[in-house]
Amino acid sequence: MEGRGGLRLSVCLLIAAAGCQHQVMTLPSSTPLSPSVGVPDPSQIKTTPAKPKELSPAVLVSYGDFEAGEAFAARTGPERRQQLCESARLDYEKALAIDPKYVPAYQGLARLYMALRDLPLAVENYQKAVKLAPTHAALWYELGLCYNYQKNWGPALECLDRAVRIEPGNRSYVNTLGVVLAEVGRYEDSLKCFVRCNGEALGYYRLAQTLRHLQKPELSQRYLEVALQKDPSLAPPIQQTAYPLQQTAYQPAVPHAPKSSPCSPAEEHTVNETPSRFPSPPAIPASNPSAPPQLLLPPVPLINDSEE
Repeated sequence: MEGRGGLRLSVCLLIAAAGCQHQVMTLPSSTPLSPSVGVPDPSQIKTTPAKPKELSPAVLVSYGDFEAGEAFAARTGPERRQQLCESARLDYEKALAIDPKYVPAYQGLARLYMALRDLPLAVENYQKAVKLAPTHAALWYELGLCYNYQKNWGPALECLDRAVRIEPGNRSYVNTLGVVLAEVGRYEDSLKCFVRCNGEALGYYRLAQTLRHLQKPELSQRYLEVALQKDPSLAPPIQQTAYPLQQTAYQPAVPHAPKSSPCSPAEEHTVNETPSRFPSPPAIPASNPSAPPQLLLPPVPLINDSEE
């Protein structure tokens, strides 16, 4: 009995061993990949060209203009504004390091300092710009505005008059000159500027508006009444604005002022109102509520280096 049991056990072990051998699977041998499949040829890979290490002055000024515009956007917070202003300043200075005679960089710096109310530095950069490009009216115009913010009336009038002489058909320049002449009390000369580019009736009305902002209501009323005498159709539009007509007992009279004027004689000119391709500098808020309002005028074009 014991012999039969051992025989049976031996047969079962043999059968089990044979079954395991049939279940073994042989893996296929790995073959090397073909060089033409899967792995690209390194010589055929196209590399992306790296950015130039040194940007041109024109590109740097474009970066600076963009950053300055973003800095003074309404949505920009104080900390971000400071960062953008510093970045813009560095871009303008890098442009000047490459080309010390690149006028747009001086103008960009001057506009930035003007927006930051650092007027001495703004004047310094505008002066460098006009020295390099004395025939560009926009530079004289902006330098005149900068002097006007400083209440430096003499240089302001000289610069604005220079801009008007270079571009006598620019209405913004002529109107601004009229405003500054009124600020220094040269009302007759101011009136000539306003009449020159607005017509007689509107010229009187422009001067009346300016005098009202300068806290001279009685004198403003006189010029307003003359404007209405010359063109009664102005009455309805004026009444619709925040400019109430006052009832006065005196007869309309225009005060006398010095006859000299820095403006050239009134002539017919073609008005150049081409919109600016660049952002204008941010408006500078008046620190003193009683001070005359700042000149809110259309933007002027920056100097194009291709014009030099």
